[in-house]
Amino acid sequence: MGWLYPYGFTKFLAEQMLSRHQGEVHLGIVRPSIVESTLCDPYPGWIQNYRMADPTLINNGKGHIHDFPGCSDTALDLVPVNSVANAILAVAAYIGSRIEKCTVNHVATSGSTPLMMELFHDLLKNYFTVNPMLDKSGAPIAIPDWV
Repeated sequence: MGWLYPYGFTKFLAEQMLSRHQGEVHLGIVRPSIVESTLCDPYPGWIQNYRMADPTLINNGKGHIHDFPGCSDTALDLVPVNSVANAILAVAAYIGSRIEKCTVNHVATSGSTPLMMELFHDLLKNYFTVNPMLDKSGAPIAIPDWV
């Protein structure tokens, strides 16, 4: 049906249902890219639980990831949760002052501050080199270069 995976398709169905049955209520749909840890509060990098890209980051630190799909010059679109929260507040204020009843808003970073895959790998490698995860014997785990 043109959808690569059920998650995106079900989000589309929910948005269609909301927009068709919203009545007189103004609706603002916020579509963030990959939501990740905080940019600032409560402190930079804070995240609760491991979701989205976090398992990839941790498994890289454990030396389990030897390659990653994507070209070195491909942008990886991660957006801090603070930015998503700010966007939701901005959309709420915006739709309250507009005539149109439904707005769709994308929250992403690669258009203005792209994180290229090569830099992403270098940052991960540098971080886990300085702050290595340890194996069962307590030895630092070496981080492999991605293919």
